Amino acid sequence: MDLSVLNVAAADGADEEGSPFRQKLLHCCGSKRWAAEMVKMFPVRDFAELCQAADTADATLTREDWLEAFAAHPRIGRTKKPIMEWEAQEQKATKNADDAVLDRLEELNDEYYKKFGYIYIVCATGKSAPEMLRILESRMDNSPGDELAVAAAEQSKITKIRLEKLLQELRSGNAKL
Repeated sequence: MDLSVLNVAAADGADEEGSPFRQKLLHCCGSKRWAAEMVKMFPVRDFAELCQAADTADATLTREDWLEAFAAHPRIGRTKKPIMEWEAQEQKATKNADDAVLDRLEELNDEYYKKFGYIYIVCATGKSAPEMLRILESRMDNSPGDELAVAAAEQSKITKIRLEKLLQELRSGNAKL
């Protein structure tokens, strides 16, 4: 994968917090610290190195940084928050889900938020609504520390998928930096 477009963008004012490059990184992971750490890792040679940079940036995040990243997501299932195109693609299985499944997701989303203090994070790509519900049910018994680690791992999966989508959009001309 040719990452020259990202490398050029990273070299061109990406250290500024509001730069277009930083904004694109924040669409991949909503933590400002993560985006700032990622900027430092460029240039990168290939997608594997980009993913390693993402893992390295993840390792710098505090609980508050993870919570900031989680807050950038809409809830799984029915949501009142506007959904970006990538999020809609990720959650497309919930669109045609059975009302009973969506009702239970909504109920458990509320319980999850009360217990852990942030929304349920799961890498929804390729998962059905019933599967996401089963995963949510299985995670409800986690301790707060264990659940933060699980949610962070799910965020990392989401981030890598979104980095790949960003590269595809930049290459196709559907995104600009």
